Amino acid sequence: MKFVIDDKIPFLSGVFEPYGEVLYKSGSAICPGDLADADALIVRTRTKCDETLLGKSRVSFVGTATIGMDHIDLKYLENRKIAFASAPGCNANSVAQYFASVISHWFPYPKRAVIGIVGVGHVGSAVAKMAAILGHEVLLCDPPRKERGDLPEAVAFQDVLAHADVVTMHVPLTSEGRDPTRKMFSDDMLSFCRRGQYFINSSRGAVTEDSAVRKAMESGIFRAVALDVWNHEPEIDRTLLEQVDFATPHIAGYSLDGKANGSSMIVRAAAQALHLDELKDWRVAELPIPPSDVIDFRSVADCIHASYDVAADTQRLRNAPEQFEMQRGNYPLRREFGAYTVRNAPKESQMVLSRLGFHLGE
Repeated sequence: MKFVIDDKIPFLSGVFEPYGEVLYKSGSAICPGDLADADALIVRTRTKCDETLLGKSRVSFVGTATIGMDHIDLKYLENRKIAFASAPGCNANSVAQYFASVISHWFPYPKRAVIGIVGVGHVGSAVAKMAAILGHEVLLCDPPRKERGDLPEAVAFQDVLAHADVVTMHVPLTSEGRDPTRKMFSDDMLSFCRRGQYFINSSRGAVTEDSAVRKAMESGIFRAVALDVWNHEPEIDRTLLEQVDFATPHIAGYSLDGKANGSSMIVRAAAQALHLDELKDWRVAELPIPPSDVIDFRSVADCIHASYDVAADTQRLRNAPEQFEMQRGNYPLRREFGAYTVRNAPKESQMVLSRLGFHLGE
């Protein structure tokens, strides 16, 4: 049995070696020749899994250790009867941490805002929970879920643009169907926006049009913008990079906790599909402790930023935008709130810190 694996997926070294040959390779460099005699392909977002890549292979399982699937030709896999698995929800808490870091720069606790969450799947739901913990009012927008009847309180995208102080995007990238999300925020949407809004996109770059974001900033419709995802990655718009408040290289979901979740989920799925019984309950055993895992309380916002500060990632990207892919592939250790203990927190802040996931110490 042969496995081809994106070499940027952590924790997998040694896992599949007892069962066959393993080729680790950069996701963007995986080619049809690598798969000619392969049985399984495990990737992240940089490998386009379609007939061009898989047409002459014998691959029977494709897995992506991510929640996004716009790089996967699902119809082709289905027609070829190739088993497929993704890792839904694996990095939801990581993106919620990213959101908390951004929002705590703009609205430090207990300052409050109306947060419009566009896309209420695993990630959007985690962001909604995080926003509520920080005391914000939440508006939810998810047309497919509203149509199904399982989110009746959801409002239209135009209503979010009209009423929210902050608009944060968490939709999958789709081009077809009743509610496509490609270019969802376009020039046509500017007339619906209220002035002085804050805007976050950590879903996919093509969900927005760069021209619309730029016009919204230049006209004062957007007071501040945070972009984690970009059109034409890794060749991102350098002018936009300098204009936005926070600019990161597609790493909102890159906590080590989220990566461990994704790796664990995809190994178990591969084990199920390939009948590797010893791996059916596999999971990453232990994660490293952050170098400074104890935080001395100054404010809730300071605690959030001590665990993860989006400003540091922004500075790295601005200093070397040509290293976009390298910064993603060699992203520094980042743990979620639960890896940290906060000392000397006053009683009035202890509940919110605990609900965020922090441990409390003396």
